[in-house]
Amino acid sequence: MNERIKELAEQARIEVNGVEGIAGPLYNQKFAELIIKECTRACGSVQEQFFNGRIATDDFNLKNRFAEAETACDMVQTKIEMTFGVE
Repeated sequence: MNERIKELAEQARIEVNGVEGIAGPLYNQKFAELIIKECTRACGSVQEQFFNGRIATDDFNLKNRFAEAETACDMVQTKIEMTFGVE
């Protein structure tokens, strides 16, 4: 398991405050929410990089490519949130 997954598992354990132990449904829900939020944050981070690239260039075609990539990131982020009901 990668280190970030371990960190999210620990954060979920802390947030449910040991109410039901590691394998309970509240822990599982919190852990899943944290993973989903991490995915949407990653989309947002990539979207920001495309935005910064678009702002930094004067090349019209490149601006359009960056804008399309930004839109795609936003669509993926929204789809993840809608699919899993996490904002």
